[in-house]
Amino acid sequence: MILLTDGEDAGSRAKINEAIAAALRSNVMVYAVLIADRDFYRESGYSGHSALKKMTEETGGRLIDVGSNGKKLEAAFQQIEDELRTQYVAAYAPSNSRLDGSFRKLDVDCRGDGMKVQVRKGYFATAPQE
Repeated sequence: MILLTDGEDAGSRAKINEAIAAALRSNVMVYAVLIADRDFYRESGYSGHSALKKMTEETGGRLIDVGSNGKKLEAAFQQIEDELRTQYVAAYAPSNSRLDGSFRKLDVDCRGDGMKVQVRKGYFATAPQE
């Protein structure tokens, strides 16, 4: 999922943690392209960056801050395209086979020069939908 946003919440019914949990339950990786002219928010204060950073990191996506620069916006979509074209999928079978709906944390490391891991922080152990 790609969010194109200034990051400011304008009346959501769900809290950020509920949105993250819904994305994780749906197996969605969230990329956020942050378009925010910080000068516009100077008097009221700007707070959109931290919530988006949390959501993207926990779902295995990434936050790309373009400010109000059109060239950076074009580059942001190219970065996302490049990342999605160069992904690998890893799978494992957990030792805890209970499907109790609990959240299970994941920690993945990668060794090698120039290698980086971009992975969600965990998953919900729920039974598959029929």
